[in-house]
Amino acid sequence: MTNEDEKRSVRFDRDLQIEAYQFQGVEQKFPNHFHPYYVIGLIEQGERRLFCGQMEWIVGPGDLLLFQPLASHACEAVDDQSLDYRCLNIKPEVMDRTARALDIPAAGGGLIAFSQPVALRAPPEITGALRELHQGIMEGAGDRLLREEQYLLLMERILGLYGGTAEAEEKGQDGVAWVCEYLEQNYGQRIGLEDLEGLAGMGRYRLIREFTRQRGITPYRYLEAARISAAKGLLEGGMEPIDAAAETGFSDQSHFTNAFKARIGLTPKQYQRIFEENVPGLEKGR
Repeated sequence: MTNEDEKRSVRFDRDLQIEAYQFQGVEQKFPNHFHPYYVIGLIEQGERRLFCGQMEWIVGPGDLLLFQPLASHACEAVDDQSLDYRCLNIKPEVMDRTARALDIPAAGGGLIAFSQPVALRAPPEITGALRELHQGIMEGAGDRLLREEQYLLLMERILGLYGGTAEAEEKGQDGVAWVCEYLEQNYGQRIGLEDLEGLAGMGRYRLIREFTRQRGITPYRYLEAARISAAKGLLEGGMEPIDAAAETGFSDQSHFTNAFKARIGLTPKQYQRIFEENVPGLEKGR
């Protein structure tokens, strides 16, 4: 069932180079997935059961969600409650520039990491600042200097409370990491387990178990996420969804649309429109 009153809006801020999402009245269940970017989200209404790694939370109004790139997570409604949610999506290179602007060191070439994926009852100074910046981006309000100040002050608070660094992964020492790298680079190809077991240095059944243990999702779901990430870039550049589906290895347009919406919360065409018109109010079905 789909809530006929739901609204899904998104806007890309070209100055800050970040996306602002807003979901209202959404009942959709999101399967286990990950994003190649950081997500800073705030629940405004509705409770959700959130799964991240091996942990589970019940999250609700006032709770902050903090996902770093490749952190697998899933969520579903509690007691059929609809979700009102806003978030900022930040690419790793933008987060790196942000950390340097705030004089936050990255140890040994590592990435900025969050110390926890959930901040229950986050401080009002953070949730209020997030709402203010998010609303300004969604409405296209305020000038560039104001938004840049708001963004840096918000990130200073968030990273001061919940930030850290993660050591860079030694991919050559980890068979699962080699498989991830292969999937990220060859997402447009037809790939089978026989292509992966040699890279991992283990049999295919053990590979599936070990991959899922380490990454929280199966190799196929990881490949699907890599394809969606690549498709987003093509859609941003103006490629039609049907061509983006073929270019990134999806079997057909329907499979692409369903997988994209399940993980991004928008259809490919809705997502593309934010870069064509850069306007809020992308309601479902348009």
